[in-house]
Amino acid sequence: MPGPQASAALIRHFAEALSFTAKGAPGPADDAAVTVDLKTAGVEGRPELRLRLKIEAAGRYALDLIYCGAFELSAVPAGALPRLLLIDATALLFPFARQLAADAVRDAGFGTLALETIDFAGLYESRNGTLPPAADVRFAAPPGLTRQLFASPLYHAPLGAALALEKACLALAASDLAGQEWARANVYGGY
Repeated sequence: MPGPQASAALIRHFAEALSFTAKGAPGPADDAAVTVDLKTAGVEGRPELRLRLKIEAAGRYALDLIYCGAFELSAVPAGALPRLLLIDATALLFPFARQLAADAVRDAGFGTLALETIDFAGLYESRNGTLPPAADVRFAAPPGLTRQLFASPLYHAPLGAALALEKACLALAASDLAGQEWARANVYGGY
């Protein structure tokens, strides 16, 4: 009779620490050097992972982010833990950490931070000489992630001769019957 089915789940994820230091005036996007550090802790079956991103942008700013995830593992073979935690779990947390870092840089007035996805398997292999064996364990979808709806950052600045732009906006608003209907139905006074 086969043993219990191995399972893995992300229980919660959160930013433990975030610091941003401006070293110069905001400006356009800069090339950024990224350093990644991983630490694991916790008890058997309930590991925690700390993903630390240090980002330096050409002497203009420094960002230090520690993003954590708490996981629940069941019947996972010991040999599968390095790959599961240091590659798969890290790849699961990275998009959240990348978004938080990008938001912090943008909100500080600097150009867009565009971090590419990190190849955590390649990083592990370069540091350890080999990849750990893969196991037949996949992470279950995290419970109810929140997201924003209609939350677009808008650029605003005074315009010089804006008469043509104003006419175009008013013409577009006048022809947007669906938008006007939605605004009335949802008691939205900003249309």
